[in-house]
Amino acid sequence: MAKKVLYSVVGVVVLGFVLLLIIGLNTPQPIKQAQESAPVQNPVVVATSSAPDKQKVAAILSASTDHYVSLLSSAKTVLGTTQYADANAGLKALNDPSSAASQLGSFRTNTCLKNDPGTNAMSAYQEADNLYSGTSPDALGNWNEDINNAASDICLWAGDAVSWQIKEVTTTKLRADEQKVTDDITKARADIQSLSK
Repeated sequence: MAKKVLYSVVGVVVLGFVLLLIIGLNTPQPIKQAQESAPVQNPVVVATSSAPDKQKVAAILSASTDHYVSLLSSAKTVLGTTQYADANAGLKALNDPSSAASQLGSFRTNTCLKNDPGTNAMSAYQEADNLYSGTSPDALGNWNEDINNAASDICLWAGDAVSWQIKEVTTTKLRADEQKVTDDITKARADIQSLSK
Protein backbone atom coordinates (compact mmCIF):
# COMPACT_ATOMS: atom_id res chain seq x y z
CA MET A 1 0.00 0.00 0.00
CA ALA A 2 2.83 2.40 0.86
CA LYS A 3 4.38 1.71 -2.52
CA LYS A 4 1.15 2.55 -4.29
CA VAL A 5 0.90 5.87 -2.43
CA LEU A 6 4.55 6.62 -3.18
CA TYR A 7 4.07 5.85 -6.88
CA SER A 8 0.97 7.99 -6.91
CA VAL A 9 2.75 10.94 -5.30
CA VAL A 10 5.72 10.57 -7.65
CA GLY A 11 3.31 10.34 -10.58
CA VAL A 12 1.50 13.51 -9.49
CA VAL A 13 4.80 15.36 -9.06
CA VAL A 14 6.08 14.19 -12.47
CA LEU A 15 2.75 15.06 -14.04
CA GLY A 16 2.93 18.50 -12.41
CA PHE A 17 6.42 19.10 -13.85
CA VAL A 18 5.27 17.99 -17.28
CA LEU A 19 2.30 20.33 -17.10
CA LEU A 20 4.48 23.23 -16.00
CA LEU A 21 6.86 22.50 -18.84
CA ILE A 22 4.02 22.41 -21.37
CA ILE A 23 2.45 25.61 -20.01
CA GLY A 24 5.82 27.33 -20.01
CA LEU A 25 6.43 26.46 -23.64
CA ASN A 26 3.00 27.68 -24.73
CA THR A 27 3.11 31.00 -22.86
CA PRO A 28 3.86 33.86 -25.24
CA GLN A 29 7.22 35.40 -24.51
CA PRO A 30 7.79 39.15 -24.86
CA ILE A 31 9.27 40.04 -28.23
CA LYS A 32 12.79 41.24 -27.95
CA GLN A 33 13.94 43.82 -30.44
CA ALA A 34 16.96 42.84 -32.40
CA GLN A 35 20.08 44.59 -31.27
CA GLU A 36 20.93 45.45 -34.83
CA SER A 37 17.61 47.12 -35.69
CA ALA A 38 17.77 50.58 -37.19
CA PRO A 39 17.94 53.36 -34.57
CA VAL A 40 14.72 55.26 -34.02
CA GLN A 41 14.98 58.61 -35.77
CA ASN A 42 13.46 61.75 -34.35
CA PRO A 43 10.71 63.24 -36.50
CA VAL A 44 11.82 66.07 -38.74
CA VAL A 45 10.56 69.40 -37.42
CA VAL A 46 10.35 72.18 -39.93
CA ALA A 47 11.21 75.44 -38.23
CA THR A 48 9.00 78.35 -39.04
CA SER A 49 10.66 81.67 -39.69
CA SER A 50 10.61 84.09 -36.78
CA ALA A 51 11.01 87.01 -39.14
CA PRO A 52 7.73 88.69 -40.01
CA ASP A 53 6.72 90.01 -43.40
CA LYS A 54 9.06 92.98 -43.70
CA GLN A 55 6.71 94.79 -46.07
CA LYS A 56 3.92 94.56 -43.52
CA VAL A 57 6.13 95.94 -40.75
CA ALA A 58 7.29 98.77 -43.03
CA ALA A 59 3.69 99.57 -44.02
CA ILE A 60 2.56 99.81 -40.37
CA LEU A 61 5.45 102.05 -39.35
CA SER A 62 5.28 104.16 -42.52
CA ALA A 63 1.58 104.86 -41.97
CA SER A 64 2.30 106.07 -38.45
CA THR A 65 5.25 108.17 -39.62
CA ASP A 66 3.05 109.71 -42.32
CA HIS A 67 0.49 110.53 -39.63
CA TYR A 68 3.02 112.77 -37.87
CA VAL A 69 4.13 114.37 -41.12
CA SER A 70 0.47 115.16 -41.83
CA LEU A 71 -0.05 116.44 -38.29
CA LEU A 72 2.77 118.97 -38.63
CA SER A 73 1.65 119.96 -42.11
CA SER A 74 -1.91 120.59 -40.89
CA ALA A 75 -0.65 122.66 -37.98
CA LYS A 76 1.56 124.74 -40.25
CA THR A 77 -1.40 125.39 -42.54
CA VAL A 78 -3.50 126.52 -39.56
CA LEU A 79 -0.68 128.77 -38.34
CA GLY A 80 -0.32 130.57 -41.63
CA THR A 81 2.14 133.43 -41.96
CA THR A 82 0.40 136.28 -40.18
CA GLN A 83 1.48 137.44 -36.75
CA TYR A 84 -0.65 139.57 -34.43
CA ALA A 85 0.54 142.97 -33.31
CA ASP A 86 0.80 141.88 -29.67
CA ALA A 87 -0.62 139.57 -26.99
CA ASN A 88 -3.85 141.61 -26.72
CA ALA A 89 -4.53 141.25 -30.45
CA GLY A 90 -3.77 137.54 -30.18
CA LEU A 91 -6.20 137.13 -27.26
CA LYS A 92 -8.87 138.95 -29.25
CA ALA A 93 -8.29 136.60 -32.18
CA LEU A 94 -8.76 133.58 -29.90
CA ASN A 95 -12.44 134.53 -29.57
CA ASP A 96 -12.91 134.27 -33.35
CA PRO A 97 -13.25 130.55 -34.24
CA SER A 98 -12.13 131.23 -37.82
CA SER A 99 -8.89 132.96 -36.80
CA ALA A 100 -5.46 131.32 -36.99
CA ALA A 101 -4.99 131.93 -33.25
CA SER A 102 -8.20 130.06 -32.39
CA GLN A 103 -7.53 127.18 -34.78
CA LEU A 104 -3.92 126.77 -33.68
CA GLY A 105 -5.03 126.94 -30.05
CA SER A 106 -7.54 124.15 -30.74
CA PHE A 107 -4.90 122.07 -32.51
CA ARG A 108 -2.50 122.42 -29.59
CA THR A 109 -5.20 121.69 -26.99
CA ASN A 110 -6.62 118.66 -28.79
CA THR A 111 -3.30 117.21 -29.98
CA CYS A 112 -0.97 117.94 -27.10
CA LEU A 113 -2.83 118.95 -23.96
CA LYS A 114 -5.97 116.80 -23.88
CA ASN A 115 -4.54 113.79 -25.66
CA ASP A 116 -1.25 111.92 -25.88
CA PRO A 117 0.30 112.77 -29.25
CA GLY A 118 2.28 109.53 -29.11
CA THR A 119 -0.83 107.29 -29.14
CA ASN A 120 -0.58 106.60 -32.88
CA ALA A 121 3.11 105.70 -32.53
CA MET A 122 2.44 103.40 -29.56
CA SER A 123 -0.27 101.56 -31.45
CA ALA A 124 1.93 101.12 -34.54
CA TYR A 125 4.88 99.96 -32.44
CA GLN A 126 2.77 97.33 -30.65
CA GLU A 127 1.28 96.08 -33.92
CA ALA A 128 4.70 95.76 -35.54
CA ASP A 129 6.33 94.27 -32.44
CA ASN A 130 3.60 91.61 -32.22
CA LEU A 131 4.62 90.37 -35.67
CA TYR A 132 7.99 89.24 -34.29
CA SER A 133 8.29 85.99 -32.37
CA GLY A 134 10.89 86.55 -29.73
CA THR A 135 12.97 89.68 -29.52
CA SER A 136 12.28 92.39 -32.06
CA PRO A 137 15.23 94.10 -33.78
CA ASP A 138 16.89 97.22 -32.39
CA ALA A 139 15.72 99.25 -35.39
CA LEU A 140 12.11 98.84 -34.23
CA GLY A 141 13.00 100.27 -30.81
CA ASN A 142 14.91 103.07 -32.54
CA TRP A 143 11.87 103.87 -34.69
CA ASN A 144 9.70 103.98 -31.57
CA GLU A 145 12.05 106.44 -29.91
CA ASP A 146 12.45 108.62 -33.01
CA ILE A 147 8.74 108.80 -33.82
CA ASN A 148 7.87 109.60 -30.20
CA ASN A 149 10.45 112.38 -30.34
CA ALA A 150 8.63 113.67 -33.43
CA ALA A 151 5.30 113.61 -31.59
CA SER A 152 6.80 115.46 -28.65
CA ASP A 153 8.61 117.96 -30.87
CA ILE A 154 5.37 118.72 -32.77
CA CYS A 155 3.88 119.82 -29.45
CA LEU A 156 6.97 121.90 -28.69
CA TRP A 157 6.56 123.51 -32.11
CA ALA A 158 2.83 124.14 -31.48
CA GLY A 159 3.56 125.85 -28.15
CA ASP A 160 6.18 128.06 -29.75
CA ALA A 161 3.88 128.72 -32.73
CA VAL A 162 1.25 130.17 -30.37
CA SER A 163 3.96 132.45 -28.95
CA TRP A 164 5.24 133.25 -32.45
CA GLN A 165 1.77 134.53 -33.41
CA ILE A 166 2.06 137.26 -30.78
CA LYS A 167 5.74 137.91 -31.50
CA GLU A 168 7.10 136.38 -28.31
CA VAL A 169 9.09 133.75 -30.22
CA THR A 170 11.25 134.50 -33.25
CA THR A 171 10.75 133.02 -36.67
CA THR A 172 14.25 131.51 -36.38
CA LYS A 173 13.24 129.65 -33.20
CA LEU A 174 10.03 128.39 -34.81
CA ARG A 175 11.95 127.14 -37.84
CA ALA A 176 14.45 125.40 -35.55
CA ASP A 177 11.52 123.65 -33.83
CA GLU A 178 10.19 122.53 -37.21
CA GLN A 179 13.63 121.26 -38.20
CA LYS A 180 13.74 119.08 -35.07
CA VAL A 181 10.48 117.44 -36.14
CA THR A 182 11.81 116.98 -39.68
CA ASP A 183 15.00 115.40 -38.32
CA ASP A 184 12.99 113.04 -36.11
CA ILE A 185 10.90 111.99 -39.12
CA THR A 186 14.04 111.46 -41.22
CA LYS A 187 15.50 109.20 -38.51
CA ALA A 188 12.22 107.27 -38.23
CA ARG A 189 12.19 106.68 -41.99
CA ALA A 190 15.82 105.47 -41.84
CA ASP A 191 14.82 103.03 -39.07
CA ILE A 192 12.07 101.68 -41.33
CA GLN A 193 14.62 101.21 -44.11
CA SER A 194 16.84 99.23 -41.72
CA LEU A 195 13.92 96.95 -40.85
CA SER A 196 13.17 96.40 -44.53
CA LYS A 197 16.62 94.98 -45.36
